[in-house]
Amino acid sequence: MVAFFGFLFGIKKKKKDYLLVYSLTSLFLSFKLVIAGIVNLFHANASKIYIVGKQSFLTQIADPFLWLSTVLFFLLGVNILSSNRKKVFYLTLIYLLIKFVNIGLSYFLNYIV
Repeated sequence: MVAFFGFLFGIKKKKKDYLLVYSLTSLFLSFKLVIAGIVNLFHANASKIYIVGKQSFLTQIADPFLWLSTVLFFLLGVNILSSNRKKVFYLTLIYLLIKFVNIGLSYFLNYIV
């Protein structure tokens, strides 16, 4: 989806470049799960286990890993995809919108189930 919008914005790069940028930023964003797993590993009390999916909607949006991955997407986009900062900024907003939709759907599906 990011590659599609990049094509619409006139950023002529290969799909593997878009995949590289999106994969690196998503990997950084999922690093939070590794930290939560390490914290859960060292907790002896099962009632204090940190569950990432059971956070409130606003807590997930205010997550510092989300905002740092957005900045990382912009920086990688400027270096790898295009030197035009305006186009990469719009592409970063699309990336952030995709992440917000993902958070919203996972929250509401978790709330229903």
